[in-house]
Amino acid sequence: MKTNYFSVYVSEEDKDTVEKAFKVLEDISGIKIKRIYKGRRETRENFLMDFLKEIDREGDEFEIYVVDTKFVELEIDSKFGITFRKIVSDGSFLRERGRIIISSKLVKEKNDDPEKALFYVTLHELGHFHGLPPHSTKFIYQGKNAWHCAEKGCIMRNIDNEEIMEDLMSKNSYFCERCERALKENMRKLYE
Repeated sequence: MKTNYFSVYVSEEDKDTVEKAFKVLEDISGIKIKRIYKGRRETRENFLMDFLKEIDREGDEFEIYVVDTKFVELEIDSKFGITFRKIVSDGSFLRERGRIIISSKLVKEKNDDPEKALFYVTLHELGHFHGLPPHSTKFIYQGKNAWHCAEKGCIMRNIDNEEIMEDLMSKNSYFCERCERALKENMRKLYE
């Protein structure tokens, strides 16, 4: 039986920021995302490596971890977050489970407004989880395995780039029109 809710592992300090990102998705889509906050989970490097190796292990269907470890120490091709998508860009299901992991430590160290930066990183990774950017948008390939939107002002641009992150944060931008449309469609497929 599928759970269709997110297990959210986050500290009390960051909980409101993560909640704000979920609420943006709900406001855009008109769909309620069920979630259970479970507190921060053990985040030793070994845990993270096991996490990355065992994406298909048993557990809750959707998980999001906001951890206190830097990815650079783990030699991962992302500064702030990693997502194992539930839905791919064309709206088809990729795997039974989906996971997101975000390094709150690095996000906070690298940005002047740490809370706002964590919000943007969380929203960006939730976008990837829900299949963004879509194939219908102009997109660019960044790094080893991440596609990002090329549209200026879209949260699905490569936010590992500090200039892009600063630009998004200064404009309070979220999704471009194509990414927002795909987000709504994919969320309907997943939650309704």
